[in-house]
Amino acid sequence: MSRQSFRPDPAEREEMARLLPVPAERDLPAGRHQLFKDYLMNEIHHDADPDAAVPARSRRRKAFLAIPLATAVAAGAVFTALATGHATNPVQANQHSSSGQPLKITAAAYTLQQEDHGLVRLAIIDPAGKLDLPGLQRDLDRLGVPARVYAGDPNCPTPADPSSSPTSTPDPIPTAPASQPEVSRTPSGLASEHPASSWRVEVNNGKPVLYVRPDKIPAGQKLMVSFPLAHTEPDHAWSIIEGRTIDGTPPACIPAPPKGAIQFGPITS
Repeated sequence: MSRQSFRPDPAEREEMARLLPVPAERDLPAGRHQLFKDYLMNEIHHDADPDAAVPARSRRRKAFLAIPLATAVAAGAVFTALATGHATNPVQANQHSSSGQPLKITAAAYTLQQEDHGLVRLAIIDPAGKLDLPGLQRDLDRLGVPARVYAGDPNCPTPADPSSSPTSTPDPIPTAPASQPEVSRTPSGLASEHPASSWRVEVNNGKPVLYVRPDKIPAGQKLMVSFPLAHTEPDHAWSIIEGRTIDGTPPACIPAPPKGAIQFGPITS
């Protein structure tokens, strides 16, 4: 027994068309709009062969789905590019450990790296780079170093007790001939053969390097890290690193040597 297709007569067509909502604003010309309305009516009362209509509907559905799917793929490509892009500002992308803690931070003038056994190494890499002391403070905090960073203040009073002055880099820039090999040095009382030392300063290739063991700094103490020439000799601000551990509240400032008090040799990169 075959089914006969049902096609509405003109009166029924007009009645059903009247029941359809009229859009507030047409995006198509009136003739094309009527054509699509007639097509919709024919879809409601499709012919007697339903199996033949399935592939057509399937193709139409794929065509409609293709547009949002392509849009989603494009959006995903943009997101990936943003997520994997490299930093272009002076502070380069940081390396992180599996716990999310940064292992190496590279700024314009220095690198701060967490090495084996929790040792933190601060090295000057660009003699011409401007020291970002607030940024260095944040970076030390991120690596868990209980330190406070200072710039030498020419208006800061000098401590009366000479024993309270901090330990500094032994020589700012060696003035010996360039043919003389550089020798790494450590401050008095903090020889490198004592692994229990909480911190030390060395000179490597004419540039100061600060080594800190945060786990060796006693609870309640802070390491004062200062650049005494930051204000009085800004072109040599990186040349000297001073350090000192202190109990309790750190001082508000660190005195700076008078301008011209330290003589420098040629700057080597």
